[in-house]
Amino acid sequence: MRTFLLSIILSLATLCGYAQEYDKTWVFGTPMGAMTFENDTVINSRLPDSTLESFLTMGSMCDAHGNLLFYTNGIYVYNRFGRQMPNGDSLSYPSRYYSNLSGGMPSRQGVVFLPMPNDTDHYYLFHYTPTDTMVAGGGYEALNFYYSIVDMRLDSGRGDLSVKNVKLIDNELLSFSRLAACKHANGRDWWIVKNAWHQNLYYKFLLTPEGIHGPFIQQIGQIYPVSVEQPGYSLFSPDGSTYVSFTGDSRIAVMNFDRCSGLFSDTSTFLNIYGYGINHQPFSGGCSGTFSPNSRFLYIGGRFNLNQYDLSRRPIHDSVCLMTLTDTSDFYQMDILQLASNGKIYVCCWNGGRKFIHTIHQPDSFGLSCNFHMYDQPTTSWSPINLPYFPNYKLAALPGSCDTIHTDLTAIAEAHPSFVAITPNPATDRAVLVWYTAHATSGTATLYDLTGRLVWSAETHTTQGTLPIDLRALSAGTCVVRYETEGKVLLDTKLQVVR
Repeated sequence: MRTFLLSIILSLATLCGYAQEYDKTWVFGTPMGAMTFENDTVINSRLPDSTLESFLTMGSMCDAHGNLLFYTNGIYVYNRFGRQMPNGDSLSYPSRYYSNLSGGMPSRQGVVFLPMPNDTDHYYLFHYTPTDTMVAGGGYEALNFYYSIVDMRLDSGRGDLSVKNVKLIDNELLSFSRLAACKHANGRDWWIVKNAWHQNLYYKFLLTPEGIHGPFIQQIGQIYPVSVEQPGYSLFSPDGSTYVSFTGDSRIAVMNFDRCSGLFSDTSTFLNIYGYGINHQPFSGGCSGTFSPNSRFLYIGGRFNLNQYDLSRRPIHDSVCLMTLTDTSDFYQMDILQLASNGKIYVCCWNGGRKFIHTIHQPDSFGLSCNFHMYDQPTTSWSPINLPYFPNYKLAALPGSCDTIHTDLTAIAEAHPSFVAITPNPATDRAVLVWYTAHATSGTATLYDLTGRLVWSAETHTTQGTLPIDLRALSAGTCVVRYETEGKVLLDTKLQVVR
């Protein structure tokens, strides 16, 4: 009887999952336009009275039946009637980009909307503060990670923000891009992943009907190079088993993902040559990416090249080049990729300029048979550079040992391995010690200068957290950072101080 009931529950979860049309309408462009997917038909429309503009950051949300509810450029939230919500201003405040409010936030994957589990009236908006202080050798970064909540019962059913700018991560160095989400194995809850800046640290939060839990922090895989992180992306495969992350000049990192515990594992990397800079040096990462509907093929896009990788083959290195541009003017280059509910992939332009975007018609097919066509899909907007990011809202429960809706948060915390890291490294005036122990609640952090003299120490009394380290009194050179807990040294590493 228990097995029979479980099968019924999973079947219902699957049916409910595939009725969720939260990404049926995409909002993007300047002025704001919309693309609505009706099976094989794409309907273009203009938004009523909308004055919102966006350069890169874009997010939109429909209800479960596919009716557009609201959209944002990372600073303002507008309702479906093209009007700013009463409390829909000043997202991620403060940020230097508030000096240019009209263009919105300038980061890929700057926002993601998720429906509140077991609730049809509330929607979570996850977002962050991008800046460009060019710390520790250059590059764009983010500092704070927030959530806000849209309540569709407010403002006579037009919606408003009942909660805004609640910090999940406070004043830590985070990636300028790379925000992704995936359903938990129970088919109800959500994993949200935000990357650290120039580090191999992943901050993971779990959204349940009871609220947001975490962060569950994991250190794994490659350390990302010191570079401008604005061209970068992260994403989960449609089946939720694979996670991919990269920046403009990093290698492409591919990991397995456990939807139960939230753990990444078995990292592999490969080089994706996607174009050339002003000095004719090859970039090695990408600007954006997406998966085929069957999760087998990974598409990595850059400004000049679009490549396909077959993840069923190991090692992952052989690609099929689908397009190499010969016209390298801004309006002809490529940018964000996004898989649509009609099973096609759409690729926007690097710097807009035409009322068209590119299309991959059969993305489950190998190589050139995927049927890629440039300027194949007309739009109502100029500069369609800012396609919104959508997770797979239709992903159903995963049959197995963790398909219960009673999520064990203690087991998740214990599953994440202990680690301690220092970021950034090199550093100038400030560094941050990040630790995660799952069990141990006390530890000692120390910093030694070039002569071996103790110049800083601190005690920790929680299983996870961060400690700022003031480096302004130190000379340039190499220091040593240590962290010890319960008689075990979890970190003993060199920290480069630069001036």
